[in-house]
Amino acid sequence: MNNHTKHQKGAVLLIVLLLIVVGGAAIAVRGYGGSEQGQQRRDAYTRYALLQAKEALIARAVADANRPGSLPCPDLDNDGSAEMFVGNHCTFYLGRFPGKTMRLPNYRDGSGETIWYAFDPQFRDHPSAMPLTSALSGSLTITGDTPYEQVIAVVIAPNFAFADQPRSAATSEHVSLYLEGENNSDDHTRFRAAPLSEQTNDRVLAITHGELMGAVTARVAADVAAVLSAQANFPLTLDSIDSSDIAYWEANWSTAVDSYTRTTSTSATIAFVGCSILYTLVQGQKPLRSQTRC
Repeated sequence: MNNHTKHQKGAVLLIVLLLIVVGGAAIAVRGYGGSEQGQQRRDAYTRYALLQAKEALIARAVADANRPGSLPCPDLDNDGSAEMFVGNHCTFYLGRFPGKTMRLPNYRDGSGETIWYAFDPQFRDHPSAMPLTSALSGSLTITGDTPYEQVIAVVIAPNFAFADQPRSAATSEHVSLYLEGENNSDDHTRFRAAPLSEQTNDRVLAITHGELMGAVTARVAADVAAVLSAQANFPLTLDSIDSSDIAYWEANWSTAVDSYTRTTSTSATIAFVGCSILYTLVQGQKPLRSQTRC
């Protein structure tokens, strides 16, 4: 069973579980018509869309050939495509999830609106952002019910429009017509996860440093293990690894190795700056890790 199939089955199970556990009274919010059961379905669908978008962004960061850990520019005109760089920066760091660019669905919430997305400019997929490693902590902040600091990215479901948010194709770039309060602020660094109310109905989900770099360092450790496994013995140092072995090594991740210790002639441990995961590398095997998040 491949990972894509596993993710699809996991997503289906997630929807079922969410539909089962959501059993409280419906929250009366202007613009949300329909029955309590219908509202629960919409809420579950929104949660599912946010989780799918989050998982896709982490997977994209892990898989990047040249800058593992990097993220794409958002989509500004709701066509599904990430915007091109202007100079060495994204035009904006808040927009919609770029599903078309990532060859994925254009994830939508329970109201049918496309998921929005913002991220820390340090993690942009541009050579000027190097070195991009686990040593970087996110600069975004989430306040409200579940506060976070040092967040790398957020995904946001705008949900139904309020009366003062007339939406159309012509106004798709007007953030304030989709997101409320701090979520549409000009600096795109502070966001708020608040209960549904008469003033806001955004749903916000964080991508933390621990989540993103827990996955990315696993990829880097696997690449290191593959290079070392091709040698007769694990070397005492990593000096033998260069860009001909791992494309991104010298420009990025070689600077982020916190410790490397050969434990036997066919095994070693490795850890990365800013991440508390200890990886055990055994020749011919996949790395073992002490935990899943940094």
